[in-house]
Amino acid sequence: MNTYIFDIEESLVQVNGTIDIDFQTFFKNWMNDKHVILVTSFDLTDTISQIGEDVWTSAKRIYQLNGNKYYRGRTGISASPLAINIDHIKSICLLSLSSYRETHWDTCHINYFGRDVQTIQKLQSEWNTSNQTCDINQVNSFTETWNTLIS
Repeated sequence: MNTYIFDIEESLVQVNGTIDIDFQTFFKNWMNDKHVILVTSFDLTDTISQIGEDVWTSAKRIYQLNGNKYYRGRTGISASPLAINIDHIKSICLLSLSSYRETHWDTCHINYFGRDVQTIQKLQSEWNTSNQTCDINQVNSFTETWNTLIS
């Protein structure tokens, strides 16, 4: 199973905080048959303003507000608070994904898109030492993400 984690502010949106319209169309089509997880520190309204409702609803999971909210994209706009509250949203995402992997997937290939050093170090130390594999795509803009996805 290929899983793609996108840190919205670091990999999908422009400097002004919104997604490029051409990239939005490309990304929506690209993610159709993929397990995509989005992470952000913004709330639901701001996230939909940033990336558009089509991208939001196409994601399998969305972790928002530093992990205080978890949404399932394709099942509509229903929120369920997480049981734990950790300051770092990517840590929560990785913990959740690790637990899900142990119970549901025999293999999992993680593709991370972002620039957060803590997340990258966590992926390198925890995922690369397990039986799983990961690609860490350190990107600073939607243009770098786009170029990585089309190559």
